[in-house]
Amino acid sequence: MRIGVINMPGRNSYDGQSLRTRFFILGLPLFPTGCIYKISDNLGIDIPLRGIDVLHAYAKIHFGLLGFGGLMLSSSMRGSNVMMKSVLMLLCLGLVGFCIYSWVAHSSVNEEEEVQRKIFGKAFLYNMSPEYLPNHVQKSLFNELLKVYFGKFAKLDWEADIRSRNVNKENYPLLYTLAYYQKTIAVTPTNEALFAEVAAYLEKGKQFERATTTASNQGATASAQANFATPVTETPRQEPRTAYQSTTHTATGKGARENTSANTKQTDSTPVEMSSKDIFTLHDARQSIVKQLFMVAGFFLFGFIIAAIFTGGTASLGIVFLICLTFYGVISAAVFLPSYMKIGRDITNRKKISIKVRIRDMAEEFGTAYLILQSNRYGIKKLTAPAKYYSTGLLNKELEIYVGKESHTLLEIVGARY
Repeated sequence: MRIGVINMPGRNSYDGQSLRTRFFILGLPLFPTGCIYKISDNLGIDIPLRGIDVLHAYAKIHFGLLGFGGLMLSSSMRGSNVMMKSVLMLLCLGLVGFCIYSWVAHSSVNEEEEVQRKIFGKAFLYNMSPEYLPNHVQKSLFNELLKVYFGKFAKLDWEADIRSRNVNKENYPLLYTLAYYQKTIAVTPTNEALFAEVAAYLEKGKQFERATTTASNQGATASAQANFATPVTETPRQEPRTAYQSTTHTATGKGARENTSANTKQTDSTPVEMSSKDIFTLHDARQSIVKQLFMVAGFFLFGFIIAAIFTGGTASLGIVFLICLTFYGVISAAVFLPSYMKIGRDITNRKKISIKVRIRDMAEEFGTAYLILQSNRYGIKKLTAPAKYYSTGLLNKELEIYVGKESHTLLEIVGARY
């Protein structure tokens, strides 16, 4: 039976971040002891407890258990007391329904909040909507945003960029997030108007996307209305450049943008020769996989020994051994073998690539660091690295790194900036 403290599954969960209620547990969660804004497995911020969160935390486990238990009890009731049985069943169904609602609806975010939090996550580490955070945390994160803005653009007057319409794809996430935090911290007409001004760029971006999907239909209509008059070439009205529009519009604009993106990606990811140090790093990474493989084998061996003690016949023991061996083989083939083979190919080919990414989360197991990345154009979701790279100081920084071409093992950090 477990005794201690547990963080209940969170609400408003998006991209690994959520608000979680901390409970004292004695087999089952008994009473709340606090609330935490979970940023990653290793990072969190204590925030005040809210009654609605406590209610939903109880609903996710206790209401479900009470509801199912009551339904079983009501189904076994005998006698003529139909009214009591019906009331009990309705009450239990309500408890089960509220339990399901707490798991599904209370844990998710709506579409509008998802868009906002995606922008927050591009600006800095914390993607939680500031409305859910206490005022002192809001101010602290706002100051963190100012530091990030100064680190990227060497200035603090971000409001001037909005008013002068100096908004582009590079600074838009930070400007949007700064304006949102400011109007949340201090609700004034000025702050509301400033946020509305920067938020309008997002709406213009959506309108631009909708317009491009109907461009062909509009062209056909304009052609039909021309009748037999001299053809007139319509020049589409150029929209103001926004955070979500392309910088150029040509007759083959889409193809040009795709080619430019492809060329940029190819330039950034051009393989180069590895150094001897890189090869040693890959050998260490492969050795770490072997150690983990033996550790998993040890767990299965221990389980087999325990099963052998309580198994009576030799035939049953053989079946248990085959089951353990099958599970071990499946786990080894699915988890360890692909990484082992990719590292082997990197050692043989001696090629590495340079990429620019941001680390969203990280974990460390058995001398290997696992780095979870934010969405990037390379399509790389996770990196493995030596344990020395397990440092929260690398979170949410733009890293220029070298990784193995096949295995995506972190070999070297060239530079880092906010």
